[in-house]
Amino acid sequence: MYVRRVQLSGGSTLIVSLPKEWVDSVNLKKLDEVLLIPQIDNSLVIVPKKQQTEEGVVLIDNESSSVQVFREYVSWYLAGYELIKFRLQGAKHSIIQEVKEMIRRYLIGVEIIEESSIEVSTQVLPAHTNMPLKKALERMGSITSSMQKETLIALENEDVDLARSIIERDDEVDRFYHFIVRQLNIALSNYNVLNTIEPPTKQSCLGYMLASKSIERSADHAVLIAKSIIANEKSQIRVPKKVIDFGVTANVIFEDSLKSMLVLDHVLANQV
Repeated sequence: MYVRRVQLSGGSTLIVSLPKEWVDSVNLKKLDEVLLIPQIDNSLVIVPKKQQTEEGVVLIDNESSSVQVFREYVSWYLAGYELIKFRLQGAKHSIIQEVKEMIRRYLIGVEIIEESSIEVSTQVLPAHTNMPLKKALERMGSITSSMQKETLIALENEDVDLARSIIERDDEVDRFYHFIVRQLNIALSNYNVLNTIEPPTKQSCLGYMLASKSIERSADHAVLIAKSIIANEKSQIRVPKKVIDFGVTANVIFEDSLKSMLVLDHVLANQV
């Protein structure tokens, strides 16, 4: 903690000096700009406007599998790194093709910016302005709600094709989940991103994290039911209408709870 006295300059301007240790640690120079970000508790956060881009590196050797490599890549992605590189150490380049397909399937905002026989560089685009957190949650919840409704239809009509379609859509829910977790992790250390969240507090990040996980698990349950429909395709067991009715009620509760969170409606939340 640093303590500074407020100084008066020019008759009306109040100024404070920045601690030299902090200035050196962030490599701040003359004429550089800093952001002054007011907080809801009336405190003021000062951050350098220019921030260094952190780089993550995934090393790939002959013992690496595509699944292992992808898991390590996801760890860098979720941690909020913008530049993530693959470095091949004797491994076949074909493993990169498999991992790139997994990235396209499960992650949002990743682009390959450079590729050679020994290294591949990817850039994760800053998406908190193009797709705000609430928009991503709304989209994730909408897909999950649709999966729930169609699961009930497939269950009632023993529709195997519809069940397969539901399973395929789970990948899209996972993509949004990974994206949301990434944005929340960035927000915890980046006040610019935190201020795009409503309310802009670290406590709200925990709430959104729990909500996104609950939505993701709801989609997983829809997939489990869809898989059971496929597995029991030739059975003659009919699902009681009461079970379908329970499912319809559960879906209404899901949609109302999501809406109450997105619009911060405590009345609707209590009704749920």
